[in-house]
Amino acid sequence: MRLFVFILIFISLTACDQKEEPNNIWSTDDLRLAVDRKDTKADVVYYHLNNPEDKEALFLIGRMGDEATCQQMASHLKSEKAEIREAVLYGLTNCWTESARLALREFPLEKASPSERRYWAQAFGYHAKEEDVPLLIAAFKKQPETELLYGLMQAIVYSRKNVGELAEMPWESVFALIESDQSMALSLYFVNRLQAIETIIPYKSAKDIYTAAQSRKNNDAQIQALRLLSNYEESRPMFTQMLKGIDSCEKGEETSLDSLYMRRRLAVLQFSPKWEDEAWLEAIKDVRAGACDQAAYLAVVYSLSRGIEFDYAAYINHSAPSIAFEAYAKIYDKTPQAVQAQLIKMLTGPHYYKAWKALNILAREEAGRAVVMDHVNEIEIDAIKTDAEYRLAIAEIPNDTSQRPSPRIIQPEDEIVARLETSQGIIKIKLHSENVAAVHFRDLIKAGGMDGMVWHRIIPNFVAQAGQSESSIANDWHAIRDEWGGQHTVGSVGLATAGRDTGSAQFFINVNYNQHLDGRYTVFGVVVEGLENAFAMMEGDMIVKAIIE
Repeated sequence: MRLFVFILIFISLTACDQKEEPNNIWSTDDLRLAVDRKDTKADVVYYHLNNPEDKEALFLIGRMGDEATCQQMASHLKSEKAEIREAVLYGLTNCWTESARLALREFPLEKASPSERRYWAQAFGYHAKEEDVPLLIAAFKKQPETELLYGLMQAIVYSRKNVGELAEMPWESVFALIESDQSMALSLYFVNRLQAIETIIPYKSAKDIYTAAQSRKNNDAQIQALRLLSNYEESRPMFTQMLKGIDSCEKGEETSLDSLYMRRRLAVLQFSPKWEDEAWLEAIKDVRAGACDQAAYLAVVYSLSRGIEFDYAAYINHSAPSIAFEAYAKIYDKTPQAVQAQLIKMLTGPHYYKAWKALNILAREEAGRAVVMDHVNEIEIDAIKTDAEYRLAIAEIPNDTSQRPSPRIIQPEDEIVARLETSQGIIKIKLHSENVAAVHFRDLIKAGGMDGMVWHRIIPNFVAQAGQSESSIANDWHAIRDEWGGQHTVGSVGLATAGRDTGSAQFFINVNYNQHLDGRYTVFGVVVEGLENAFAMMEGDMIVKAIIE
């Protein structure tokens, strides 16, 4: 009898020492809140790490970026079940940790299913280091698939490698993908990230690629084909001809999503090298002086970046503020005293955008900062004065916390449509309600924090970005965690950041398919009306009023 009682007591004590395996009784909201708080010990996190069948749950958990959590997730890559391996690979996309990278290096790709290869390429491409590039090339060589090329592109996207550094690259497979309707844009995107590509692709082949892209009505492919052609001296006459007649930026067909008229011509200015023949320089001069502000802005930037001299002073009173400030900056760099008085007047004046741009120009070097110091108490706009004090180290830059819980998470079936009344017209954005960022911006709009916001960063064929504001609501809006996932296609809306988990009140609209941003910036909405207004946006334009419909 005593022995029987002892056994019962021993079994009870042993059971007490073990963590009870919980059932999946939690909602997606519970998981999102745990992830936002980086609560790696939460029961809902524990459950999904030990029952790794739900790839969306693992994708969320990966966002925490915790080394131990990601290592535990990666351990399931050895599972016998393909659906578990696939879910884990998807989750590791967000695990920017060394353990995740090493686990992906060791993954037996030769036995993987097509779905597993797709998720592996995406995850490994985002995390790969220099030493991993040969492994990605070898994988593409064995299976020349678009998804594997995408992973390789992500791995080298910021390195600007020379084609000579990719000696084992199976170029014939890349060219085959370029000829495919479905993969042309991505394949061209890849080759345009490389230097000296003209040593691999002859001019005639590049011209044939451009002709083929034109016939396929694929905007992104045509832009990339045009960028490829910019590498060849033989393209100069064609590019010069394309600049003619670029003096109209009227909204309508030429700026719509289905037309390439403006996007193609603006791309000529963005991608062209420094050609010095008389016809080309005359064409650039005509565009600088033209009526189309977007094209004139790019022509000014092109001229400045390539050392083409022109009368800078003739542009400081240009109707487009972005063009005027490019001229002010160049003149200030050469002869500060020539424009210093005008910049001080704008710095201390009532116009937010002008004050902000003047501050940016003056505060770039020590002498200019001394000028700002002399006039800091005269600055009329509180937000500009605060910014100036931070730059002069008069005031301590506040430590923005991203540890705060996100706003209330709403149900996916709820629909949020933001209506932005801008200087260029109405833009409507459908916010992805499953994203915390959608609620974040909905609440910002309801609080009035987007009213008066400036479109401060406009790069045609890239993004239109807003967020600079004199509003204390916008400037004090708290940061949220990144929610990587989604594609940065034309019209998608992304969260601007200055590092991981620093997104606050700034956002951007993609006006091109920016594949290199995938997996690096949150996508939380899409433009459903007024995309032509985003195409037409100029730096200094404003969001006059924003509401939730």
